[in-house]
Amino acid sequence: MKLSSLQEMIKDYEHITGESVDLTGFFFDEDCHDKRNRHLKYFPDTGFLIWGILEYEEKRYFAMLETYGKVAGMVDYIKKVMKMNGLSKIVTFTTRNPRAHIRKWKMQRHPDLDYDEGNNHYFVLTGTIEHLR
Repeated sequence: MKLSSLQEMIKDYEHITGESVDLTGFFFDEDCHDKRNRHLKYFPDTGFLIWGILEYEEKRYFAMLETYGKVAGMVDYIKKVMKMNGLSKIVTFTTRNPRAHIRKWKMQRHPDLDYDEGNNHYFVLTGTIEHLR
């Protein structure tokens, strides 16, 4: 894991995942009430989080779109954003084995919503603010 700069983190993330991170259209401000849907939060020496608010079947979720680094160091920020926006549910899409998400954050897997994009298979998982740690 490379944590010295955002650029280095993104480069390493792209190398690991085979995805590319396009910073066009992101909002770097600290306005957590913003309803725009692509935010990037940089945590020096910890990692980065690309997030948004997703609505699905009339429910609103904090969407963890892409993460890199030590997620434990991002939890306070995630909880703050969720509380400020009246959210209690989380959704994430990961190419990683979902067992760690299920074990650590008590997330539920939704195999009927899994999807393939490019050469990657994405697992869809949901959880709640109570299980973030």
